[in-house]
This record gives sequence, structure tokens and C-alpha cells, in this order.
Amino acid sequence: MTKKSANYLERHRNVENYYYNKGVSIVAAKFEEWIDKDKSGILPRRIIPVTDLNFEDQYDVESAQLIISNTYEVTGLEKDIHAFASISSGAEIIVNDSLIDGQFTTVKEGDLVKIRTESGKFGESKEFDINIGENIQTWKIKTRLPKIMVKTLNGTHSWPNSGIPGDDPPVSG
Repeated sequence: MTKKSANYLERHRNVENYYYNKGVSIVAAKFEEWIDKDKSGILPRRIIPVTDLNFEDQYDVESAQLIISNTYEVTGLEKDIHAFASISSGAEIIVNDSLIDGQFTTVKEGDLVKIRTESGKFGESKEFDINIGENIQTWKIKTRLPKIMVKTLNGTHSWPNSGIPGDDPPVSG
């Protein structure tokens, strides 16, 4: 590709840029918003930014428990504009306290969004990608390690606080 053609592509990346460079402001459909690449059935896929997408990671959660994220309020969208939202397999989206059937939905300004899943086995980590508009975040969950306590013959709990079971000095009597 020549330097001239690279500059042409940069200046004419889409129809809006083309007219903007000529001093005209327009709003044109973005081709990628009209392709249903994951067969969600939701078009147009508003690939627009939302503000402050933030789902807090959760660590040391109990094993095999229902885990619900913090609430994210959708902001940064114009009135009556719906943005595409999706979650990776293994988690579910809750919008305005209603569980969404499937991995895809749309959201609008002011909607309250949560993620729901089940924690894994002891010590297991899980990650889920959530997309809202053009924003993407990975939400992480880490299940706590098991607590193992060994009771000695004299009734005390010597391990895990004092090392490996059986390495304690003998009790003199």
C-alpha cells in the first residue's frame, strides 16, 4: 500500500469522516452495527460507548454458591438509544431486576445491570466477558481455598497454624 493510499484510507475511514473532512456534519449508519455475527437477532448493534462500565471482581467467595455482581447503571447513552449487551457463556445478565433469557439483550440510559453466575469448586477461578455498547469488561470470580483443621489427640487444633501435622514437639506429661 502506498503512502498516498494509506492517507486516503485514514481520511475516508467511514462516510461520516469523509463528509466531516469536507466540512459537512452527518450521521450515517455504521455497517458493523447491521451485521449479526453471533446470531443474537438484535439489530442494530449500537456500538457506542457507555460511561464507567465497572463490575467489581469477587474473591474468596464460597464454593457452589449463586454469585450476583454489583449493580452498574447504564449512563452515557442518548435518550431512546438502545445499546447491545452480551455476556459470555456460563453467566447471565439481569436488567432492572429481570433475568434475561439468553446471552444477548439491549439496554438504555438508566437501566440497572447485574451479572449472575454460580461459583466454582474450591480454589477455582472463573472469568466472564460482558459487552455493553462498545465497552467490554472481564468480570472475575475466585472461590476461596478450603480451610483444613486437624485436631490432635489432646484436642487442640495444631494445624495449619503450626506446620505440618505430626511435626509438633511431643507433649510432656
